[in-house]
Amino acid sequence: MPLLNSRGRAFWRTLSVIAILLYLSSTAVQTRANNPVTDITTGNTYATIQAAVTAANPNDVLSVSAGIYAENVTVNKPLTIRGANVGINPNTGARAAESIVIPAVADPTDDNSIFQVTADNVTIDGFTLDGHNGVLNGGNVINGVTSFVGYAVANVNSSKALANVNNLIVRNNIIQNINYSGIWLSSDNTAAPKGNLLTANKFDNMNGVDPISGDTRSGIRLTADGYADITNNVMTRTGFGIETTTFGTNSHGQADTISGNRIDGDAAAVFLNNHYGAADNFAVIGNTLSSAAGGTGARIWSIQGTPTVTLTNNIITSGTYGYRFWNVITPNTVTVSGGTVSGVSIGVRLYTCTSFGTPLRDQAVKIDGVTINGATTVALQVYDNNSTCTSNKITDTKNNSKLIVESATTAVGGLNGAAINRDAGGTGTATITLDAVQISSMTGAAVALSDPNGVASDTVTIQNKTNLSGNQDGIDLTVPGTITVNTTDIDNNTSAAIRQTAGTLTGTADTISFNQTNAINQAGGT
Repeated sequence: MPLLNSRGRAFWRTLSVIAILLYLSSTAVQTRANNPVTDITTGNTYATIQAAVTAANPNDVLSVSAGIYAENVTVNKPLTIRGANVGINPNTGARAAESIVIPAVADPTDDNSIFQVTADNVTIDGFTLDGHNGVLNGGNVINGVTSFVGYAVANVNSSKALANVNNLIVRNNIIQNINYSGIWLSSDNTAAPKGNLLTANKFDNMNGVDPISGDTRSGIRLTADGYADITNNVMTRTGFGIETTTFGTNSHGQADTISGNRIDGDAAAVFLNNHYGAADNFAVIGNTLSSAAGGTGARIWSIQGTPTVTLTNNIITSGTYGYRFWNVITPNTVTVSGGTVSGVSIGVRLYTCTSFGTPLRDQAVKIDGVTINGATTVALQVYDNNSTCTSNKITDTKNNSKLIVESATTAVGGLNGAAINRDAGGTGTATITLDAVQISSMTGAAVALSDPNGVASDTVTIQNKTNLSGNQDGIDLTVPGTITVNTTDIDNNTSAAIRQTAGTLTGTADTISFNQTNAINQAGGT
């Protein structure tokens, strides 16, 4: 067959576009003729979802048949809107043909959504919400697919006017190819919403950075007191899986939950940021979290005032960091309990630089009963990032960043077990307490104060039957700083139980035995 010249190729491209448009046009005509949207409460039928919503009475139930609907729907009254797969979790159940809603206009900014919800007591259940529409132009490409909408579900309109919504339920939906966030909830700052539930949804293809705003895309974004419980969702190819930011008003006096989700977030699977004042507590429970190189399983940033964060029985499987904490200056200790961390370079990192907060205050993070496997750099770390702070740099000891590790926390394999590391010039006070902790099989040291930028205020306390066994070194103290040892077992390390060339070592170990080369290799320090 001879090759087509440019005129021939143009003819066939034009013919293909015409064929697609004719198909979509005939489908739309058939859809209108069939009236595929039914108001179950009244028995009336409609050609479009928006027509049914507009005609419905408050609290009606709408049923949307399988098919493709190019619409941007505004829901301004209490309604239950059901797709063809109502009640079927896309992550666990077998789905029939989908009710697919795609954007009718090309507007991938944060002004535009497939479902814009401005009323209380709305339920959206059993749809596919897809940001791609093959007949539109423009948009932003995400992993080879063009997205034409900012959100799948949001409580903001095209004028960026927010409506407080309560008791919104979004469940059993497939949400994909969204340019900004799959679901965005916020408030109008007059009151904190409550009763919202985002559950049993499947999110995919909303990672990378939105080129319009410069923001990292996310599966679910809650901002400005836009509270919701987020449960049993699956997220793949997101930037932030779940992001919460700027919460300062109490909603209902109990913890909001992020639980039972499986999340892959390139930058962070869970990112809690800027909770302050009287904000509700957040409980992150029983999630499976993964991230990309440079990313974090759970990133906790800037927790101030009375709120706190608890992270319980989560499983982190990949990323550069398992948990990262920065500016957690709430008087309530942020706590990680149970669960596992694996496939990371750094299991837990607490930064010392709290560039917000006047005056500078102590921050504390507790690690309780967590298992960290094979962290290739360090399992438990306090890190003085002084040089990365752009204002209010810590140049004194007003701030004490404390990592408290206790209750049978276990670190197995990797380079170092617990360490304090610093940027050059950092002088913030950093402490680690190891209380009934097990650290083993490290190719470096179980406990290391060995960073060349170390300072005399660096302090590690090892106590209450902590066990440092089967490592290369039990303790490596080669820079200024103090390590205090009480009721600790240091056994079966292949090089030395204690290697000291600087700093101060105090206290008494319970046992120092079966260390193959040297029990104590002390060439300096006190």
